[in-house]
Amino acid sequence: MDLFVATSAYPRGWFEWCPDDSGTLPVRAAVADEAEGVALRFARAFALKDRETVRHLLNPSAMPLRKKHWTVAGKPARMSVFASASGASTGGPSASYGCGPRVGARTWAVTISDGTESASADFVLYLVRQEAGWKVWASY
Repeated sequence: MDLFVATSAYPRGWFEWCPDDSGTLPVRAAVADEAEGVALRFARAFALKDRETVRHLLNPSAMPLRKKHWTVAGKPARMSVFASASGASTGGPSASYGCGPRVGARTWAVTISDGTESASADFVLYLVRQEAGWKVWASY
């Protein structure tokens, strides 16, 4: 079973994959630990093919996600947070997919590393905070 809703970088109707700005809560530096914990949980579940956890942590309107982690480095053994910041400062998917600055301002970006020096080791997850908790809505 395929976890992802599309394979194209810009599928038809791609704007609908932006998270609902009205349903998201503001993010600030104080929430970094929470976001990082969820991102690590998601990355581990993805690597272990734990589809139930992945689905639970995905935003219902999630954009197409990167299909594989660590294609050159192999299976991650020591996942850790490499960097974490407001999505507004990363120029991530809110810029490249046209979701806009309001979505970027309500997004937290977490870069996960597997501890190797491979360029493929970094995996960036973009999360939004909602009443139901943190949700992943894009990845690079």
